[in-house]
Amino acid sequence: MSGAMWGVWGYPKQGQVGAVGRALPVLTLWCALLVPPATLATDGTTLGRITDTVTHVVSRGDTLAKIMASHGVGASEVQSWWRAARPKRDLSKLAIGHEIELSFSAERRLISLGYSIDDEERLIVERDAIEGAFRTRVEEQNVFVTPTGARGRISNSFFGAAQAAGIPEAVISEMVDILSVRLNFDAQVRPGDRFRVL
Repeated sequence: MSGAMWGVWGYPKQGQVGAVGRALPVLTLWCALLVPPATLATDGTTLGRITDTVTHVVSRGDTLAKIMASHGVGASEVQSWWRAARPKRDLSKLAIGHEIELSFSAERRLISLGYSIDDEERLIVERDAIEGAFRTRVEEQNVFVTPTGARGRISNSFFGAAQAAGIPEAVISEMVDILSVRLNFDAQVRPGDRFRVL
């Protein structure tokens, strides 16, 4: 919060004096005016004061227009934001499960839009509060790595047992490619064999 101090002083009319013969202020008023600071974009432009931010997880059938309309953004506004984002990302195609973040001012004017492109990158579109110009960029997201393990016993095939243990298909395929250099999965892997993945 930033503060601005101001004061108003009033003085008595001519001839009005205090008990000791000197003029006395009849009114003394000091106020601290606290104003929420405007949000600044990375390039220093003023975005306005964000008072509300909503996050929407994209589901089947969602479109940018549908999502933004559900939060009070008009069709012409949607087109403006879509055009502003297009040089970096075409928002006519939204991935299911990805997030769209909308930030509004107190007047419910859309100030910024964020879209998670993937686990590593995020699209940011911002509108300058004074000039009305859009700024679009892609920034890196914070990535958190959590170690995960799985184990299982082979009954028919390694692939089937790994799937049953909850290992993603892409990871199984990569494991097979790496281990095939030293292990013949057709001849050396038998029912009853155990495995562990970390």
